[in-house]
Amino acid sequence: MTPTPPALELDVRHTLGEFHLAVAFTVPSGLAVLTGPSGAGKSLTLALIAGLVRPDHGRVAIGGDVVADGERGLHVRTQDRRVGLVFQDALLLPHRTARDNVALAVRTGSRHKRRQVALGWLDRVGAGWLADRRPGQLSGGQRQRVALARALAGGPRLLLLDEPFSALDPPTRRELRALVRSVVAEAGVPALFVTHDPVEADELADVRITYGHGRVVAVGGGRAGTDARLT
Repeated sequence: MTPTPPALELDVRHTLGEFHLAVAFTVPSGLAVLTGPSGAGKSLTLALIAGLVRPDHGRVAIGGDVVADGERGLHVRTQDRRVGLVFQDALLLPHRTARDNVALAVRTGSRHKRRQVALGWLDRVGAGWLADRRPGQLSGGQRQRVALARALAGGPRLLLLDEPFSALDPPTRRELRALVRSVVAEAGVPALFVTHDPVEADELADVRITYGHGRVVAVGGGRAGTDARLT
């Protein structure tokens, strides 16, 4: 039987101004948390994985497919990497309803079918009743539910979440952390969640990757005992 490829293989080096990032690790599956102090390079790492930034050197593979390779000059476009993205700002289109924001991520089908799929994902994140509202009518937590539905609706191979709950109040953060764990597990989508909050990391992580200043300083198991590794 052919072994399942890792969710993510990363070995990159990148310089941004005076900041130098040099990290290498492999995540086999599950929900990995990338933690460490602000300015350690966590968000830059997600940008390199997503293709928003081209690494100076190194290689990125998602689900066994190489999407960036500096030595070969390979750089797959963000929209072709099949990654779902959730940021601190939900980045919803203000003139479209929640359902239509999510439907934009659905890759195939008629407009009617895409809107049906979008409603299904909104239901799964507990936001189906908000389908016809526009972002300006939603609370911060509701917007992040819609953003999570949008990220999953495109059938991603990897979900990337960059401190998505840091602007929310503590009760809402706890509620949405539980939602992320349950929805990601149900959908079977591996995820990399960035946070500098150790409590959030402890509650979420199947594996935990800790950054120092542009370097990985520790990799260890989490709730499920899944093991990431340095490469």
